[in-house]
Formats: sequence, structure tokens, C-alpha cells
Amino acid sequence: MKWSKKAAIKRMEANQELQQVYEKYPLAQVLIESAAKLERYPEYNRISCYSAYKDWLNAATTPHDSKEYWTCVGVIDDLLPPDACDLELDESSIATNDPYLPDLPPLPKKDWQYDENGELKIRTISAQELMQKKSFPEEDARFEKMRVWLERVKRVKDYSIDPPYKHAKKVADTLAILKGEKPFPVCQYIKRVEKYGKKDFPTFCRNNPLENGWCEEHQFSHEIALLGQSMNFAPIQVSENIKIGEGISEWKYFANQAAPEQVEEIRQAILRERR
Repeated sequence: MKWSKKAAIKRMEANQELQQVYEKYPLAQVLIESAAKLERYPEYNRISCYSAYKDWLNAATTPHDSKEYWTCVGVIDDLLPPDACDLELDESSIATNDPYLPDLPPLPKKDWQYDENGELKIRTISAQELMQKKSFPEEDARFEKMRVWLERVKRVKDYSIDPPYKHAKKVADTLAILKGEKPFPVCQYIKRVEKYGKKDFPTFCRNNPLENGWCEEHQFSHEIALLGQSMNFAPIQVSENIKIGEGISEWKYFANQAAPEQVEEIRQAILRERR
């Protein structure tokens, strides 16, 4: 049977075990919703995204390697679209440790400790000890940082706007922050760079963000966020081929990939809407 995102989402919505996971581990819902939004993009690699989501799940569902964890893994596996290799297309599918995942910041880098010989300490543990030990201090600290990030993402998503936009006045001045709190330690703008021999490879900006959540170079994304707030994050047709969907997450997704000149295009589209 041919895979489709629509069918995968229907299977997700009908999964009763998943609803029980949400009750126990509400942060897992952030990851499932992210996977449901993920579409193929240039250089998209399914295995890289699958591995990254598993990392996030270790932070969202504890204890590690639980039944709830594998329930989420199965759902995410079903939600991820095939990549160029799966479809046997003549396109690149580049494996990376830092794939783009909707609504999520870049994964924090692993900070392993080394012994006096420059060897990873994990390698000094016997196979038996390794099997008995579910996690390590270095990974526990990393997962704790990821849990904090997920909690902030969830707080932003909890402010999502649905008709009749009754919570609009509670939304902070930008999509990225609540009460001046930076949700992530780096700017989340998705820029296109030359990498792996390609000139259009998507990667996170990673510059230090200002108080509004974006770095100085990408303040136009903040402007788009403010324009979205002025619209109560309602959907809008920017041009014949560009439309922003309804809700905070849709505006944030657009803002994080927009071009500077699109600020004025959105402003003009809003004026047309209000005439």
C-alpha cells in the first residue's frame, strides 16, 4: 500500500496507546506533532530525522527504553515521509546529525568526557556494564537540557490561536518568547548554505538570539511574527503561490524560512485583507 501523510495522520489520531502516552508524558505530543508536520525538503534524509526524534524522545519520555518510548517511535516512523533514496529519485539525501525538525531547536551537541589517554570514557566500560547501564551522566545532562527546551516549546504551543482567537491578547510580543524568556539558546532561522557540495542545504542559523528570540541578522523574522500577531495569527494569502496557515506554529514556520523582502509582501497582503 502506498504511503501518504494523510493516512499516517489518521492512524496517529486513532492510536489509543498514544493518547495514554500523552497523559503520562505530555512533552511527547510536541514531538509527534512535529513529525506530523514534517515534509520532504531539499537534502531531506529520513534516517537522520528518525534518529533525531529518538534522541528527543529519550528526553520527553522517561525512564529510557520504556513502552511509551517505543509507542512514540512507531508513530513517528509511520509519520516520516520517504526520502529520495526510498523513492529512487535522482536527488541527494544527505545524512546529518542536525536535521531540520518543525518547531524544534537544533539538537544540543554531545559533550562526552574523555580519559587521560583521549579515549571516550564510555569505551572503558565492559559490555556487561554497558548493557546494565541505561544512561550516562553526559547524556542525562543533555537530555535534561532538551527537556527544558521541550517544556518551553510546549508553553508556546499552548498559546496557539484557534477561532475565535480568544487567547490572542495573552500571546507574547513574538512567536518565539513568553514574558521575555528565550525558548532556545540559538537563533532558529533556517538558512540555506553550501554544504556537502550543495548550494541550498538547509541548516539552523545557530547565532546568539536577541531577547525576541532571533539573532540580529534575522530580525525580519521577528517583524513577520509581529505582523502575524496583528492578524491574531489568522491565515493569509500573501501572493498567488504563498499562503501562511492559521495559528502560531504556522506563522513561526513561515517566519523561520522567509526572505527579508517578504515582510513588505505580508504587510501589503494584510492591508488588502482589511480593505
